[in-house]
Amino acid sequence: MKIDQIQDDLASLYWQRADRRQQIWHICIGREQIEDD
Repeated sequence: MKIDQIQDDLASLYWQRADRRQQIWHICIGREQIEDD
């Protein structure tokens, strides 16, 4: 494998995790807003 391929794979995995964190974060914020109302 090339080093570039490994770096690309790691980057894609990192961004996938970041997207999941954002989704979970939005869900948590949404629940807090609903409770406040």
